[in-house]
Amino acid sequence: MDKGKALEARVTTLEKTVDTHGIEIIALFGLGAVLGIVGFSHFLTWLLKNYRNITIAALTGFMAGSLNKIWPWKRALEPLHEQNVWPTDFAGDAQVGWAVGFFVVGCGVIVAVELADRWLKTKKTVS
Repeated sequence: MDKGKALEARVTTLEKTVDTHGIEIIALFGLGAVLGIVGFSHFLTWLLKNYRNITIAALTGFMAGSLNKIWPWKRALEPLHEQNVWPTDFAGDAQVGWAVGFFVVGCGVIVAVELADRWLKTKKTVS
């Protein structure tokens, strides 16, 4: 299924849900999503304040463990089964330049945020 048809199917499903249950169910779902995100954010903040090192270790483990799933270069073995491959072994346009470019931009954003944080902290101590 191409991306256009997949998006159309999702929009149709959403329209059917609104027609069947009304906008209330969508609003309730949205409210639950917002409350869940806010609640998890507070819980994560509490964990970082009370158990910083173990929390950072666990989050690092989650991110490292997810790399296998988000690796962009895969070879389909059978339906629902894929194998990660190096970009040089990828059948198709690997777009390595784009991947490297986004990596560099991401690193630049992280460095910029860290520098801005340090600058703001020194500005507060001077004031």
